[in-house]
Amino acid sequence: MTYLLLGFGISNQSCAKILQANNQTFCIWDDDLKKRELAQKMGYRTFIINKINNNNKAQPNSNHMQSSNCDNATNHAQCISKIVLSPGIRSHPLLKLVANEQIYNEIDIFFQYSQNKNIKITCTGSFGKSTTVSLIEHILNANNIPAKAIGNLGCTVDNLKDNEIPIIELSSFQLERISTKFDIGVILNISKNHHLESYNNSYEDYANAKYKLATLSKYLLINENLTCKHQNNHYIHNAPENHIQNAPKQTIEFYQKYLHHIPYIAFSAAYNVCRKLSITPQDIHKACANFQTLAHRQEIVQNNPIIINDSKSTNLACSNYILQKHKISYWITGGVNSNICEQYIKDLPAQNIKHAFIIGENKYKLQKILLSIGINCSIYTNLEDAVICLSKNHQNETIIFSPGFKSFDLYKNFEERGKHFKALIKKHFK
Repeated sequence: MTYLLLGFGISNQSCAKILQANNQTFCIWDDDLKKRELAQKMGYRTFIINKINNNNKAQPNSNHMQSSNCDNATNHAQCISKIVLSPGIRSHPLLKLVANEQIYNEIDIFFQYSQNKNIKITCTGSFGKSTTVSLIEHILNANNIPAKAIGNLGCTVDNLKDNEIPIIELSSFQLERISTKFDIGVILNISKNHHLESYNNSYEDYANAKYKLATLSKYLLINENLTCKHQNNHYIHNAPENHIQNAPKQTIEFYQKYLHHIPYIAFSAAYNVCRKLSITPQDIHKACANFQTLAHRQEIVQNNPIIINDSKSTNLACSNYILQKHKISYWITGGVNSNICEQYIKDLPAQNIKHAFIIGENKYKLQKILLSIGINCSIYTNLEDAVICLSKNHQNETIIFSPGFKSFDLYKNFEERGKHFKALIKKHFK
């Protein structure tokens, strides 16, 4: 049996370690030549395709295919029996090598070979996932329950120790292929403008990928604003029990007084999960009080005035959430030139936005829509120009950097974008 790791990003690099540690035969293919070269430098064998198109993409044909992991060069195409697919790859010619049920992701592979037999907790949603799984991890560890947040937030599955409870962040892409069963599943939210371009602009398809968690979870917690009526029997039969319940009055008062640095959606989900694990409200409060929020996610860069770095915001649902929390603010927005649905803009709390500072590839399109709904705005060449203007004219006002769009027009990723914003604040604000 030979695995083909299709895509060699962080997740399949982790998978390669797992398979190697368990003496499994595998080879690697990535359309990116640099990734294939990286795999070879790491000592892994790469899948060899003799027929490549002008864009360096694989064009598989059983007559033009061989793998350096295969002993029998005459049966090279038949060597591959299972494929481990990197998150984000929706389709690829090499997927034709195996039946659909033989396509996996790294989470399945890890638990197939892992000695970790603890309960499994997982979380998905359009936004707030990373903070939620990190908060659950923090609360459990603070109460002497070994746990580790892994998955889509960056810490790979091979870092999980046998005695640690896995708290797994899953994207919709990962959920499409996963078969692992979970003890507790959480669906935080489902935005109508998040990743839809990857689902042929079908909200239904995107939502179904998220709701698949209901079929995989023994106990499901779901935001009360979501509905699963067209989904599976598991949810229908357990709907009253499975809603994310509001915390008791005393806990909400504690949150409002001491925990405003934590998004409430993350707090309420973490609270419900930890109560399910019999952790007392008092112990949850104590742990949350010293929780450090993640960088670039509603991160308070400065307190006087309040300046917030929310660079992780890659969709308008994220921006809407944080803008709702601050009554009067100056908002920096803009990014990759993708489709902008006017309805999502109209849902923004216009009364809370004193002025929008627009940057990025989509700045002219975004300006036109914002002006049409009465939000004052202006265009800037880049992020620094916007920050300089704010530093000169609005030193004492709340500033929210929540772009609402992807970063690839100007930055490598949202982390680079957020770090640049923080550096600019340090440079131009006293």
